[in-house]
Amino acid sequence: PVSDRLVEEWSVLIYDSMSAPSRSFHCLDHLWDITCSTAPCAGGGAGAGGADGDGDHTIDDIQTIAAYFHDVVYYTIDGGLSPDQSSKLTGIITIDPTDATAMSLSPDIAYCSALDPYPAMVCDVFGFDPASGMKLDPFHGMNEFLSATIAVRCLQSTLSFRHLVAMTACIEATIPFRSNDEHGTSPSEALYNRLVVVRNKYSSQLDGTSSSGRTLTLTDADLMQMVRRAVGLANRDVGNFAGCPSRFLANTWALLPESNLCFRQSGRPATSPTYRISDYASALTRMAGFFSYLDPAVIFAQFRGYPTNGEYHEMIGRAQQNLKIAQTYMKAKVLAAAVLAALAELSGGDCPMTLFVGDMPMPKTTGRDVAGKSSPPRIEDCITVDFPPEVTIDEMAFTILRDGRDGSSAFDIRNSPIATYIYGMVGDEGLNRLSPYAVTPMDATSAKVLLGMIPNRVVNEIAIAASNIATTRSRNLRIVAMNYEES
Repeated sequence: PVSDRLVEEWSVLIYDSMSAPSRSFHCLDHLWDITCSTAPCAGGGAGAGGADGDGDHTIDDIQTIAAYFHDVVYYTIDGGLSPDQSSKLTGIITIDPTDATAMSLSPDIAYCSALDPYPAMVCDVFGFDPASGMKLDPFHGMNEFLSATIAVRCLQSTLSFRHLVAMTACIEATIPFRSNDEHGTSPSEALYNRLVVVRNKYSSQLDGTSSSGRTLTLTDADLMQMVRRAVGLANRDVGNFAGCPSRFLANTWALLPESNLCFRQSGRPATSPTYRISDYASALTRMAGFFSYLDPAVIFAQFRGYPTNGEYHEMIGRAQQNLKIAQTYMKAKVLAAAVLAALAELSGGDCPMTLFVGDMPMPKTTGRDVAGKSSPPRIEDCITVDFPPEVTIDEMAFTILRDGRDGSSAFDIRNSPIATYIYGMVGDEGLNRLSPYAVTPMDATSAKVLLGMIPNRVVNEIAIAASNIATTRSRNLRIVAMNYEES
């Protein structure tokens, strides 16, 4: 049996890693989503499974352990390694003292593989070459490799070598959004090919003996099962792409603080982060760009009929639909942010978002409001909504803009009143026509061009509404509004 001390050591490392202040999506909740989900969109477990593509979507112990460790390292987002993580990676990586983001594999991994085969095995499963001092790339498996190495270091005295290989394969498969290589080989097929090499190279560690004395070797069927297990976990990891659109966008908002420091909690109790309109517009523009270029075909994995073609194409179809909704949603959000940025530029320059739209609403309590306070006024309280009936819109994107994403964010409200107003007024045609002019950073010339292309009533309404919130700019905003009065 495993000692309580070891279980505690592993648990603390995982908990500390996934609870870092930088984590808002890749956190403990994400682990529960992966390991507890029973939704078919997860792509299945290893069970008897998946062998014949029979639709088994359970998750096994190897997948569960891999899931717990697969995101422990998020190097650039976390700003480096924790002391616990660093101690597990001693002798495996070298970090440039002049550039903390430059990390390479230590050639000692290859030289010492006879005495310590574990790091070399992880390199071989990932297809990394330590002998050359290979540089690690955060966009091409660095975080997953470091996470897998830590997992193996933690568990090498507890699990068999065969189980460690299977776990490592699971973590490797969670490297996201990979296309087929130049030879047309899929990531899962390439993983299988590397596992064949691992089987041949580490046969003495992988082979075992049954209770009857029969030699147990790792067969082709065993390797295929390892890859099916890895595909099952990988599809669970990105399962939200094929889920409810409102939940998918909620997860998108959970991701934003990880790559945008300005959206993270300030550290003071009961406060939301303060960020500038330009920060918000830039962050949303980058996310919108990601959605516009992401190919739904590279989100989910399949290996030799697992998951079944029907399940696989259903997941891709759902992801395609979610991305279509998300693209419209993000276009509307970016356009709304650009309008605010333009009004800010013409009334005195960039400023905190809360100056223009108001503070985040106070959380609802079960009893009386704190000290009798009510939520502060917000810009949407000052906008009259009266949509023209002739515009064509994406009903789902509009509904989520109007009613809100699932869940909540510390840095943003769930619904999007300004984006709802603009999208409802201009429709899909106007949104597509105006989006190229929603530029960041915004300057006075770009601001005038953008506002000049939007219906006067819309600009006037938003400018007047902002003047009621941004009291220090009321005069300037009302002057702007006058320039867009309907004749």
